[in-house]
Amino acid sequence: MATEPAAPESNRPLSGLRLLGLAVATLVCITAFGRANLLEKAATKLTGEEALFVTPPPEPDAWDEKRGAELLTTYRALPALPAGARRIVMLGNSQQYTVPPPTGTQTPHNLKPRITSMRLAASLEAEAPTRLRVYNGASDNQNFSEALWQALYWLEVAPAKPTAFILQASFDTLRKTGIRAGYQTLLGEPRFRDALRALLAKRERPYHPDWIGAEKQWRERAASLAVESSDDANEWKQWSPEPMLRAAMNHTELFRRREENKGFFLGTLYAIRVRALGISPRTKRHIAGAPLEQNLAALGDLLALAREHGCALVVYNAPTNPAVDMFYADEYSAYLERLRALTAAHGATFDDLGRAVPAEHWGYLIDGPDPIHFDEVGHAIVHEKLLGPLRSSLGMGR
Repeated sequence: MATEPAAPESNRPLSGLRLLGLAVATLVCITAFGRANLLEKAATKLTGEEALFVTPPPEPDAWDEKRGAELLTTYRALPALPAGARRIVMLGNSQQYTVPPPTGTQTPHNLKPRITSMRLAASLEAEAPTRLRVYNGASDNQNFSEALWQALYWLEVAPAKPTAFILQASFDTLRKTGIRAGYQTLLGEPRFRDALRALLAKRERPYHPDWIGAEKQWRERAASLAVESSDDANEWKQWSPEPMLRAAMNHTELFRRREENKGFFLGTLYAIRVRALGISPRTKRHIAGAPLEQNLAALGDLLALAREHGCALVVYNAPTNPAVDMFYADEYSAYLERLRALTAAHGATFDDLGRAVPAEHWGYLIDGPDPIHFDEVGHAIVHEKLLGPLRSSLGMGR
């Protein structure tokens, strides 16, 4: 005779005591995990210290340390410029604000690197005290559609419009498209929305679907947040332990170092990808088609918009590691030709720095030379290369 299956156990009620025990156990685990630095140890083991980059200390008026994660909040918090001062804005990818340690050495935690934008600021300050400020608005893999998105805010909304833009053109990032969520926060400013719609209305451009999609995503998130906010006023809303847990977690090392741990986690994922799939940043890739056309169209519109507002323009082709061959020669040559023609058509100053930084000044990743990031000597070289064209574009004499 078959036996009947046992009746499932009824769920135990989540009593206050059980909830307290769960919270305490969670905090104990988080504290132990943070003190052991397991994420850092895993990343170091898999990638080696050479793969860990250093960024400058926080300076809100010098660079966007959040790298576009909360763009509207970041821009609104910018300190006001001194009377008579003008701002120069640099836009590009992570090459502009990261510094890898020398190959085979450990990353010093107290290192405060002087990146290109900060070196330019120091040189300009020495020549024209209090007149010019350099702001670095670069972010990881920033494409030209996003650069134009930023420039639209600077030129149409910002209280102090830039006197010049320095634009990094990196062939590798021209395969990237879209507007990330942090950039979409600029839509929270009504004047930015008006400026965006005015630009969209001028003529159809290849990147417009991404911009329209970005606004749709932002509106959907805003509507969702509005619903959540309205629930806060509901006296029958269920109590949540989340605020209490967050306050307690702020006292733990793991939570306080969450951004740094995020980097360690991503480094670990990168190492796993390299070892399991054999895919690395140096893998040769085609850069052509729709993504390339969208980016070059956005660059052209950025140059035109800046000239309309009387901004000086310096565009440079980003340095690449001479020890790495990750582009197809014909595609790269065609890109350079189009870049020169585009900048010339809009009266911008152009400089090709593709081979400006020697191989010994580049970083090293787990599977070989870093194709994107160079050391402080590299930043000093790029600074020297850009200073002359920037001074000329601003009409500054020696």
